[in-house]
Amino acid sequence: MHRIRPSSLSSYLHCPRRYAEVAINKLPSWGSFQTVRGTGVHAGAESIWTEAIAKDSKAFNLSTAQDAARDKVKKTLESEDIRFDKDDFTQTPDSLIDDTVSGVKSYVSLADSIEIPQMVEKFLSFDIGDDFEIAGTVDFIAKDGTISDIKTSSKKSTPQQHIAQLGVYRRLAQLNGIESPSKSFGIQNIAFTSKAVTGYLLEAKHDMNMVSYLVDQIKTRTQLVLQNELEIDLYFPTNPSSYLCAEKYCPFWAQCDAVKGRR
Repeated sequence: MHRIRPSSLSSYLHCPRRYAEVAINKLPSWGSFQTVRGTGVHAGAESIWTEAIAKDSKAFNLSTAQDAARDKVKKTLESEDIRFDKDDFTQTPDSLIDDTVSGVKSYVSLADSIEIPQMVEKFLSFDIGDDFEIAGTVDFIAKDGTISDIKTSSKKSTPQQHIAQLGVYRRLAQLNGIESPSKSFGIQNIAFTSKAVTGYLLEAKHDMNMVSYLVDQIKTRTQLVLQNELEIDLYFPTNPSSYLCAEKYCPFWAQCDAVKGRR
């Protein structure tokens, strides 16, 4: 079964070839300071909302949430390939934990403005035929079915860049019987700027036609490459203009003909 992950759509949009090398050819990728920090904040958020749902009360336990975040960061560092930026001397395991704990504190403050959801960190999947499925973990599903995603970033997030991923999550929820009356998605953003760690509640409008197009395009092109792997250049072209086209971000970078001239 070939899995299309909503969280991988941004990779596809940045560089189709990078997406294909990881998703189809299973080229190992790695995490970073930023991705592990986000994983830790998610763990803290899951902790407070799981308790809030069980008790139907927003009496958040910040200490417990921060402990959950610390544990998640430590386990991730031990079990996964995580690469810090060699040019940034501030990136250390200790500073990563400190950043994550600050992010959880900011998220708990933000959560005071958010209604208790019906579920968090919910894994959903759906078989779309031809040995393909859409599958991923939805961060936050409100009681009315509205989908929200928790995003960590180095500056205030731009809602437009998350429309594809959130749209696939919404469609996946619909396919699993979770309907939403809302015409927008929620983005719960924790921004780690140089001045402060700040939480924002943002909104992004639906574009379900784009979602359908992207999923169909990825499925069709993947099928063609699986039939003839030599066609990968045709159906999944490189994009050396992407800001993620760099050795520290892309596991295919060292083999990519499109960037060899720059090295």
